[in-house]
Amino acid sequence: MHIKVFTVAALIALLNTACVSGAGPKRNSINTFLQESERPDLVALLPQPPSDNSPAAQADRVISEQYLTLVNTPRWDMAIQDAAMRYPGGAAAFSCAAGLPLSAETTPLTMKLMSGTAIEIAMSTRAPKQHFQRPRPFMANGAPVCTPSGMKFLQKDGSYPSGHSAAGWVWGLLLAEMLPEKSDALVQRGRQFGQSRAVCNVHWQSDIDQGRIAGSVLLARLRGSAGFRAALDAARDELMTVKAKNLPLDRDCAAEAAALALE
Repeated sequence: MHIKVFTVAALIALLNTACVSGAGPKRNSINTFLQESERPDLVALLPQPPSDNSPAAQADRVISEQYLTLVNTPRWDMAIQDAAMRYPGGAAAFSCAAGLPLSAETTPLTMKLMSGTAIEIAMSTRAPKQHFQRPRPFMANGAPVCTPSGMKFLQKDGSYPSGHSAAGWVWGLLLAEMLPEKSDALVQRGRQFGQSRAVCNVHWQSDIDQGRIAGSVLLARLRGSAGFRAALDAARDELMTVKAKNLPLDRDCAAEAAALALE
């Protein structure tokens, strides 16, 4: 992620270092797939976050305490890696699950597609984060976070829903669609990408769960965009070409699997 606080414009600039091929017209020098009016109203669509004394909030606290047992383990280190959303950052975390080296050099169209969807997620989750202003777990439990440089920003940025969880979920679904023979592993990695936010002590479980709902809603909207569909088709063709080359992976997939198994 490692995360400093960003305005939406700054986050978009970080995520979209390279423009999304075929993503439609530029708006404010940034390629996006949707107009503002086309994005889902997540404030209206998502339920209220759990109230402090509710059973759901108590469940969130119990789950958070369980994840705190992973501090300074390999799973904690993996969560730090999953926090890196800077282009082409996060999407490269799916290389082992895809069985392909996903990178700006090897799969530029795919990485640009992932970056473009992350921008849309950032834009769509901004409103509910600002509206609900839910405090994050580390603000309640005082325990460490895996990206301490981002704490100042995170204290001001609402916890609900998790944008990272939404991004991981959408990325997993998109890659599973393009690489159906790897779909189980890719969707599972998308789930784990979101759970890394609980490992990091920066999101409650309900933030993560509703992040996946938010991602699914946004993905349905994106499918109505001709620019998105064109970018998806281009990325699919690119992955088929790269797959045929049998390129070696540049990640330690055995170590990654062992770390994720600690969850």
